[in-house]
Amino acid sequence: MGKKVHQFGKNEEYLLDERALRHILDGNFVVRSITDINGKKTTEEVLSGGLHTLSGWSSFLAKHPGVVHLLDYDPEVNDEWYFARELQNGVITLKIPRKLFSKDAASITMMPDIHYKSGYLWKTLFPQTYTEEDILDVIGQALINIDVEESEIGDKQSLIIGFARTMEPFSAIRIRFQLEGKNIRSAFPTWDQPHTGNNGKPYSHEHSISFHIAESTVGNINRQNLKTRSHLFSKRGFFEFYNLINLTPLFLLRRTTPEYGQIQDEWHEQRKAEIRQYIQGVSDAELDAIEGYLFDFCISKEAFFLQCKIYETEQELLDKYPGFLNVAAMMQNLCDCMYALFCSDNLKTERRFLSAMQRFLSMSVIHAGGMNTIEGKRLFHLMSQCASEHHAEDSIKIFIEALAVSPMRSAVYNEFNVNTFVKKNNDEGLAYIGYSGVRMAFTREHLVEFIAITLGENYLLNFSREVRLKMADILVSENYSSNLIRDSLAYFRGEDFDFFAEKLYLIESFVGNKVLPAEDAFISVMRDYCRMLITYRLRIVLEDPDAYQADPFDYEYGSTEMFELTKQKHKRMFIVLMHQMALESMAKFSAKVGYQKLEKRCQSLLKVMTKEQIPTPKHIPNYIPSWEQDPKYRKFPKDDFSFLRRD
Repeated sequence: MGKKVHQFGKNEEYLLDERALRHILDGNFVVRSITDINGKKTTEEVLSGGLHTLSGWSSFLAKHPGVVHLLDYDPEVNDEWYFARELQNGVITLKIPRKLFSKDAASITMMPDIHYKSGYLWKTLFPQTYTEEDILDVIGQALINIDVEESEIGDKQSLIIGFARTMEPFSAIRIRFQLEGKNIRSAFPTWDQPHTGNNGKPYSHEHSISFHIAESTVGNINRQNLKTRSHLFSKRGFFEFYNLINLTPLFLLRRTTPEYGQIQDEWHEQRKAEIRQYIQGVSDAELDAIEGYLFDFCISKEAFFLQCKIYETEQELLDKYPGFLNVAAMMQNLCDCMYALFCSDNLKTERRFLSAMQRFLSMSVIHAGGMNTIEGKRLFHLMSQCASEHHAEDSIKIFIEALAVSPMRSAVYNEFNVNTFVKKNNDEGLAYIGYSGVRMAFTREHLVEFIAITLGENYLLNFSREVRLKMADILVSENYSSNLIRDSLAYFRGEDFDFFAEKLYLIESFVGNKVLPAEDAFISVMRDYCRMLITYRLRIVLEDPDAYQADPFDYEYGSTEMFELTKQKHKRMFIVLMHQMALESMAKFSAKVGYQKLEKRCQSLLKVMTKEQIPTPKHIPNYIPSWEQDPKYRKFPKDDFSFLRRD
């Protein structure tokens, strides 16, 4: 008896044999020889193709115990990390370490990434609730509901895009097929799932380098590891605030608290001076305590998450004993401890700061919601400055190479132009596009603005500015207590939002006689950063499309309308200028140091900088029956934002 062959299509012309089905469900693998650091030779199984189910991934992962979920990853314990998230229709996007791919399989994921189709080293999985019968069912539906514009059908090879379960917005799924003749060789969910009006995501480079922890995060997350790898947990496995108090270095407890709503530039300069003075007489035991704080697993991994938990569970204690506010301000504590180690290193010619910075960049995560992202930017601003001024010859090398692969790097590249909040309606406001080192108090209002623009293209296309701001306001209120917002934002300065492009502009003076980072690390940094700037530029245009079709000088000179339109146009112009500055400075630097690949890449990107486009969310085509033709889905209720509760 021959193996069963499944037939699909309106005329049952498409064939799926058992071998191809196993390729889709379980994956194909090859055995690779490896040699460890002691010269011992062993073998390991790596992925050569397919594997589009969570059960298949779990079986494969079990063969690689050194690979753990990002939330469990500790560079001193584990080999590599993976990450998975669930889209609103259940499709899972899965980031797999390079070492688990065969060379050819890894290369296959690069081509669609170049063309904004999916992420490099990412796989897409069918929803985890799908059985084998469900997968066969949606394959059958999708080969009837074919997107003829997106498909490429030929005699020998075809690429077909189809849709299934189209009558409900949150279950509709977009599937890609690869065929030889009429034989299906592979079928899997596309990265860009159907546009549902809110959470249907197109390909975005932001999503391919972001590993935000949220309700939608999926994986074998063993949170019990925390109690054995962190001093913050009791023997029973529970987080204990008093353990954090005992772990917090004493010099943090004497810190004055900045006042919310005030410009904090002078406060920060005074605080740095206090730390420099403290370091003059610091003991090795005190430095060990600072290192112990930074190297605690939970603090390295997700200090902001713990900070939020403290405000959720210990607010009464914080109100009763205001001195504990410094214990709870964990993100500022990271900044102070990093700066203290940096000052100590330069005084004692040591490397404690470099070790802490490298560990943090290699394992820290960003929690969804927006506030953790800007906290990450603030800490990065400090680390980059310290790395550039550190005595060690390899400090810049360590920083750039760690940043290039950091799971938190999207926070660094996710820019926010704060010039908008300080520009005045006068001649200077018309003449100057923007400044760096903006002096301003960062408040809840600015946080809401940041979250509103980072909601993404789908929200920008579907909702007005007023509605987006209301959504962002709801997210802030539901995710963070008012006390947390007040206390955390009080530490921010305008210069914390200086564009990364300015760091790249100064890279030549930073590097000087230091050891150069690897050229490939620079290429990765530039690729990620430039794509994020393109994304930001698009979002600014989508924020107010009419403004970019209008001329401010059509309005009366000096009128509010003229100034507001000019201010909006300046947002985009500032991004373009920063983008151009980054590329030109890196091209000049790479020519000087002989990085020919980097120079060529920067010159190429300069030519297409303002022309490069990223995809926007796509609807199911009108000729395919779907929920979009049902009147009840035409509009969301005005005040129903329940879908915001899932990232």
